[in-house]
Amino acid sequence: MFKAVCTLIAGLISVAPALASAQPALNASVSGVCGLNNRSGYLIVDEAGNLVDLVDYCRRHQNQLESRILPSTPGSSAFWQAFEASASPEAIVVADSLGAEEVVAYASTICPFLEQGGSLPELRQIQGDGHLPTSFEVAVTYAAINTYCPAFRSEIGRRGR
Repeated sequence: MFKAVCTLIAGLISVAPALASAQPALNASVSGVCGLNNRSGYLIVDEAGNLVDLVDYCRRHQNQLESRILPSTPGSSAFWQAFEASASPEAIVVADSLGAEEVVAYASTICPFLEQGGSLPELRQIQGDGHLPTSFEVAVTYAAINTYCPAFRSEIGRRGR
């Protein structure tokens, strides 16, 4: 268990400096506008000065972002699909700023921690002591469990174990 905690903390430490020095890939206003719960019926002026539907605008920006962060390695596509399913726009920007290799390296520390007796509340406590946004931590944890250790799926959302 101690080794698992050390490995998890080392994963957190390795991504924290990259996050601190990284610039967000998207303009904060794009992420904010696309983060609206209801985009239907709204229009926005795009980069070319054209008036476009907000749904189409956000879809286009999401596709551009995904093409930058999704690695081409076939083995990790399941992880990225699970990550995308749960990630907020903020989490995607953080993943983009860290880089695919760092995110996958960090995600690969989550299952060994759980498999060696760690619990999700303990994991949340360790993650909470780091400098990464909660939305990113949740998306990575969800994707890691669904991809690398699905036996722990039933633990997601529970307060204790």
